Amino acid sequence: MNGDRLGGMRIPRWAKGGAAVLAVLGLALAALPWWMPTGWIKSRIEREATAALGTKVSIGSLSLFWTGAEIRDLRIENPPSFTGGPLLELPGLRASVALAGLLQGRIEDLSVVIDRPSVRLSASPAGAWNVQSLGGAAVPSTPGLQTKAPAAPLPPGRIRITGGTVTLA
Repeated sequence: MNGDRLGGMRIPRWAKGGAAVLAVLGLALAALPWWMPTGWIKSRIEREATAALGTKVSIGSLSLFWTGAEIRDLRIENPPSFTGGPLLELPGLRASVALAGLLQGRIEDLSVVIDRPSVRLSASPAGAWNVQSLGGAAVPSTPGLQTKAPAAPLPPGRIRITGGTVTLA
């Protein structure tokens, strides 16, 4: 059987070349998450999280996949007015999304798995907690003023925490 024939029909050279180009492009697209500049993305996440929280945030490593990302060794330091180690140490965090929605530019079916978080809560002599200082200065509460709780970024069933500790200092 001749390799240039398909069901008795001759395959044109341009069709074979086009198929080869499509195969190479398909492989390149499939490998795209491994070619992404994760160092640049990791640095940007650290910078923006540090600015948003008002305290140093560091990431050990960042891996990207077609359906999500994985962060290893996330560390959020205590706000500057607190001492005694980091506020949060997180050995692993994995977020995943539905590929179909992602291909349409939407984040759907987001789920997060948090692996063995270690949270250190501490209070200042004035009674303010370190978590209250995240994102800027702590806002004093006003007696009798009711505030609406912010909407949860994920439905409760979409977050899974395995292991972990909370320390009150």
